[in-house]
Amino acid sequence: MLFRKKNKLNNNTRFSLSKIYDKSRFGSDFKALWWGFILALTIWFVAAGAGLLWITVQGTESYGLAVYLYLSGLLGVFLGGMMAGRKSETKGWRQGLGVGIILGLCGTFMNLELIPQLYSLRSLVHHLLVWGLWGFTGGYIGAYLKPKGIKYKKSY
Repeated sequence: MLFRKKNKLNNNTRFSLSKIYDKSRFGSDFKALWWGFILALTIWFVAAGAGLLWITVQGTESYGLAVYLYLSGLLGVFLGGMMAGRKSETKGWRQGLGVGIILGLCGTFMNLELIPQLYSLRSLVHHLLVWGLWGFTGGYIGAYLKPKGIKYKKSY
């Protein structure tokens, strides 16, 4: 009885999602992560559509299309991470890293569905690492582009 810990939860309180979704506890702002992911995915799809339109208009093969799509995807991840880092109320690099990893997973699953024989485990891990680092960098830079009135909240 002497060393008994007090129960931190009050039995009279109701269940609410705000207790689960506590930004100061988990350090993630899901709204910022969502907006960064949507921006990155939009840039990626618009660039892919522009590349396909270019091939259709040209009527010939384009050898630089793969590089164009890869670089536009990295630009999308970077800008999406930057937006997530700027909109976040906690540490911006976490949201940027989340945007990079989520979009990297989407790209990995899409590549595995389209042409699974061309990818090895090493290339898939490399893909996730590169996209995660570009998102991390975008989130880190985006956190510094916040207006001066917004400060970080404590996150553990």
